[in-house]
Amino acid sequence: PEEEQEENESRRLWSKVTSALIARNLDLATEEKTLIEDSQRNEAKSREAEGIDWRPRYFLCENDEYKFKQTHLSKDPKVCKQQIETFIFAANSPPGFHSHNGPHHYNHNNDDSLI
Repeated sequence: PEEEQEENESRRLWSKVTSALIARNLDLATEEKTLIEDSQRNEAKSREAEGIDWRPRYFLCENDEYKFKQTHLSKDPKVCKQQIETFIFAANSPPGFHSHNGPHHYNHNNDDSLI
């Protein structure tokens, strides 16, 4: 459910944009989209100023391309869905990641120490 999502999760973050698009209110959708993007830019500037390196939880950046960390997914849609859900919601998340902490911030000077 959306109300259980973290603030930065897609459905929750973009819900006002989605609602405006469904209502065919493109002006409102554009306003909401701009608010999100401006907020994300400001957060990135703040992290950079504080020497904090932000890393996506479920994706790796390789050569300016983001790749899902879970590899070897089944071609069977039901099995694939279960694999992804297990990866995302498992209690044993990847080392250094805690799903209840929201975005993952790392001390820029220590490679993998979570802040």
